[in-house]
Amino acid sequence: MYEKRDIWISARAYALWEENGRTDGGDREHWFQAIQEYELMIQTQASPDGSEILASRKHDSRN
Repeated sequence: MYEKRDIWISARAYALWEENGRTDGGDREHWFQAIQEYELMIQTQASPDGSEILASRKHDSRN
């Protein structure tokens, strides 16, 4: 479940490190920034009509 999330965060943290000149240190900050960006991306992924939210609710109500 978390594998895709962790891969995305790792790749983004690496990209942030490269963007900052590949300097030593700062890996913790890059990691936490990548986590924040991922969470923001997930929170803002809803489609204009909200269809995936309705589908999710239908799925949740079946369990």
